[in-house]
This record gives sequence, C-alpha cells and structure tokens, in this order.
Amino acid sequence: MKVKFETIKFLLVALIVLLVGCSPIVHFTSQQSKQSRSQNWGIASKSENLDPVRLKVVEEANKWLGTPYCLGGIANCVDCSGLVQNIFRNVGITLPRTASEQAQIGRLIKTQDITVGDLLFFGNGKKISHVAIYVGNNEVVHASSSRGVVRDRLDTILMSNFLFAKRVIENN
Repeated sequence: MKVKFETIKFLLVALIVLLVGCSPIVHFTSQQSKQSRSQNWGIASKSENLDPVRLKVVEEANKWLGTPYCLGGIANCVDCSGLVQNIFRNVGITLPRTASEQAQIGRLIKTQDITVGDLLFFGNGKKISHVAIYVGNNEVVHASSSRGVVRDRLDTILMSNFLFAKRVIENN
C-alpha cells in the first residue's frame, strides 16, 4: 500500500494548522501559571446591573458553546476571532476579523475593571494570538483549538498568556 507524498504533506500541514490555530503559542512554567492564578482580577458579575447589550453578548456566546474549532472559520466552525466577530455582530456591533485587528479597537481597561462583554487578549510578548469574551462568574467563552467553543475559568493556564483587556461596549 503506497501513500502518496502529497497526502502525507497535506496531513502534516492540516495537523500544524490545527495545533497552532488560535491558541497560545508559548508553554509556560508552573511558576508563571501560579502567578496567573494569583492575579487580582476583581471582576464585576452582578447581571442585574448589566447593560442589555452585555446580557445579549452572554446569551449569544452560550449559543456557540460546543461549536467545533477551525482556523479561519466563521460559521459551522470558528476560530477565536471569528467567534468574537460573530457574537458581537449578532448583537449589533461590528468588529474586525482577526484578534490582532480586534485588539486595535475599544478602550484599554485595567484587569480589576473587567466586566461582562469585555474582550481579553492573549499572546506571546506583544504578539496577539488569542481573544476571549468575559461572560461573568470569573469565566470566559473562547474557541479552543483542541476543544472548540468552551467556557473556561480565568484561573486556567490560558490566563498565563494574558496581555490586556479592551472594552468595546460603552454604556449609554
């Protein structure tokens, strides 16, 4: 049984894309992970005081849970920035397509001021490789390259790659 070189090459490229995808690039030491877990997030989570648009973002994000991951996807499967773009479009807010473009808009906020609907950006140094939406209760919704669209706690290893947060929903 001969396997064609093109088939092997295609499978290797597909595997690399799947592994790199929209996930953090760097592996961190346990010391860096501990530092992330001890970071003071001080995040608001009282939904009764939330702007209706923020509540819609959470509702929309929950609809995407379980959607498979695929690089560049925006419909039946999504990557992190495609997920964020879709959720915000469905509540009437237009965002750019990539995580690095999304990081260029909105207002930079302190971690202790993060609230529902804010965008959290992750990466290596200044290079942005991932975006997630804060949905309350110390959790984010994001597209994981290995698990699809999931809800994760802020004290996971993902947070060791945290760079900054942006607010794109301003209260009226």
